[in-house]
Amino acid sequence: MGGPSRWAVPRWARDRWAETAGRPPQGGDRRGDELMLGDRGIDSVIDKGPARNGRVRGGGRGRERPVVDAMGALRVSLLVATTATLIVVAAGLPLAALLARPGWRGRTLLDVAVTLPLALPPTVLGFYLLQLLGRHGPLGWLAGRGLGTGLIFTPAAAVLAAAVVALPLFVQPARAALEEIPADVREAAAIDGAAGWTLARRIVLPLAWPGIATGVLLAFARALGEFGATLMVAGNIPGRTQTLPLAIYSAVQAGRDDVAARLALLLTAVAALSLGAGYRWRRPRRGEPGGSRFVRPVPSPPPVPTPAGLLGWDGRRPQP
Repeated sequence: MGGPSRWAVPRWARDRWAETAGRPPQGGDRRGDELMLGDRGIDSVIDKGPARNGRVRGGGRGRERPVVDAMGALRVSLLVATTATLIVVAAGLPLAALLARPGWRGRTLLDVAVTLPLALPPTVLGFYLLQLLGRHGPLGWLAGRGLGTGLIFTPAAAVLAAAVVALPLFVQPARAALEEIPADVREAAAIDGAAGWTLARRIVLPLAWPGIATGVLLAFARALGEFGATLMVAGNIPGRTQTLPLAIYSAVQAGRDDVAARLALLLTAVAALSLGAGYRWRRPRRGEPGGSRFVRPVPSPPPVPTPAGLLGWDGRRPQP
């Protein structure tokens, strides 16, 4: 016995609500003299009961619902940040290695394109992502043809938005660490027969590991706190695309500053614990400067034994 899925609110009700609330209802679309609101939008017009214990009573419905789902927002935030960081590392490490090589045409253009998200506001990035991920955009069209569904207002859109804004924060430290590796070290390794994956695993990664780990930490922290671009392309859907920053925004919009304060403390604690664990993970083991806990450093060659009767250049026995 469910009612209609959309509610028609007369103009007099809208004017009355605007006089008492001071702002027009959000989330509706005008059709003639009526404002069509979804099932959730009608709660913003019907008189609400007082909020208590972090919950809001829906007017006329006799039930309470939470302002935000803190644990759900935390789960979505960690999932989005972790997936975005993996994408950033997979795409950013080849970009950092390419930018660390000097003297090729187009290097400056690629450097500007990679670093540009740092200079643009999140709303501009969100607009560009809307053009790419929308129904008529290239990625949205491919997703519709291949997957049969769109990307807008999905967790995938939230992951892509977080990855785009976090990519420069990984590429720049990783690139600087790769540029600091002396060229004679690579040449010596090539003379000894190290090339390709062996050179990267035994020489390049151990020497550049502190910079790469720093980029991973910065990218994860940026993806965890992403707000503007995520709101534009993924929306604010509880349990699906609502991250902790979006949950804080919803709590403030609902007038629950106490709930927003608790969520802000939760986000701060998660970010601090993540950075602390990352710093310990980045720290080289004792006695292995520049090494890594997961990448084995190159062993030093054994000393060449000197014959006991070997004479110096002047014909004298060398002093011990």
